[in-house]
Parts: sequence; C-alpha cells; structure tokens
Amino acid sequence: MSSMKKYLPTICESVGTPNLVIGRGAKMGSNTLDRLVERHDEIKNFNGLYGTGDIEIPQKIREKKAEEHDSQMSVVDSLENKINENFVYVFLLRDVKDKWESGYIEELFTCGFFIEDKFVIDNPEHWNKIHDTSYDVSWMWGGHADFPKYSVSFEYALCHPNIYFLDLKDLSNPKFLEWAVTRDSRWECVEEIVADNVTPTNKKECVRQYWENYIIESQSDVDKKIERERKLVCSIYSTPYQKLNSELSVINQKAEELQMTIDFIRERHERYIKL
Repeated sequence: MSSMKKYLPTICESVGTPNLVIGRGAKMGSNTLDRLVERHDEIKNFNGLYGTGDIEIPQKIREKKAEEHDSQMSVVDSLENKINENFVYVFLLRDVKDKWESGYIEELFTCGFFIEDKFVIDNPEHWNKIHDTSYDVSWMWGGHADFPKYSVSFEYALCHPNIYFLDLKDLSNPKFLEWAVTRDSRWECVEEIVADNVTPTNKKECVRQYWENYIIESQSDVDKKIERERKLVCSIYSTPYQKLNSELSVINQKAEELQMTIDFIRERHERYIKL
C-alpha cells in the first residue's frame, strides 16, 4: 500500500528576504509590495508555484542585481522547515467587504464605468444588463473582486507555526518594520513602507451613492407593489432583489463565513501581530 503524499500549499507570490516574506495578492497591498522590490535590492519577489518549491526572480537576475542561488530559495520548503527553520511568512488580512468592494470597483473601471477616475454610467443598458438578477453576475466575485482568494489557504495558515497574521492597514505601521527586523535584519534597508494604489475615497463614495439611491427607490417600488422591468443586484450593496439570485445568496454566505474566520484570528489567534 502506497503512502499518502504530504499536502503542500499553493503559494503564488510573496515579497521579502530569506527569513521573512509577505504574501502578495490582488487588493492586498500588491502595489505597495512591488514598490519595495523596486526600491530595495535586499527585498526580492519570490514566485513559488503549486507547492513545487520553485522560486524565480527573473528580472533581478537578468539585471545581475541578485545572486543566482537566490532563485533556488523556496518559500514552500522554508515553511516545511527543509531549508530554513527560522523562516516567517506574513499573511495579510483585510475585512471581506473592504476587499470585495475595492475589487468590485476595479472591475467597474475595467468595464469602462470610470472616465478619468469619475464614475460615469454612459451606457445604462449595459450597466442594467450586468447587474440584472437574471444575468450571470459571477463577475462581481471574479477577477479583482475574487475576495476569497488569498496568497495561501486559511486552513494551512491557521495551523502552521511559521505563518503570522497582519492586518493590511498595519503594513505601513513603523512598528511592523521593527518587528520584521527582529526576524531578519535585512529588513533594516527599508526605512518605511508607503501604502500605494489605495482605492480613492471619491471612487467609493460615488458608487455607494448610486446604490444607496437605487436601494431607496427600488424599495419604494416594492412597497407599492410596482414591478420594475429591470431588477438590479449588487454583491456589495444589498438591494431588495438580492434573494432573486440564488448564486449571490450563496456567495454572500461564503463572505460572512470568511469574515468570521478573520475576526477569530484578530481576537484570539496567538500568531496575530498586534501593533
């Protein structure tokens, strides 16, 4: 009887030094981390795919800014204590709704509903179509809006002694840098971590205002038993027609469960970094 193969995590990308890396992901400070790699030779981009342990730093190696042996460093092998028992992986946390909203707005931008950062619905028919209860609205939790997607699974992270949790908003906190230096002195090269590419507040406010107005008007129609030709839904802002789309109800339940996990980590987990 053959022995079972040990589970190895999928870790797509991370940024850091040989003893401490930070998980990189969409809507999870990716631009901020990329700037660190650009500005500091000690901070490297590790690209490990599907538990193979392969790490690639192609650009820096091509430019002779990194040693060849750096390309062989493995985040997965380090986590499994095969090559580095002092290794620390920092798992960034963000409230589900904040991450989801930011991703949803990014998807709207991709769909052309922002012109020079101004929220504009210049194609109402298309807007109504992609938000209609009868339409495939899975785009609202795909692409940039894929809120369940993290750098490594929560199941693996919660049980692994080398994985620590940090709120995204604390990434730019000077106290985190102090903590990082105690784990790997190579982080001393970073004087500060500056938050980059944060979704502008005015973008959020404009989209929120649209949905607040729509919810008030549509609820009034529901109360008066007035049937609308188009019944719109949104993953982030709950309209009176949410329950008409069963898939949306399921994904919202998934969001609630994920938020419960994040809240648990913040309140009770021993490896949550409190600054």
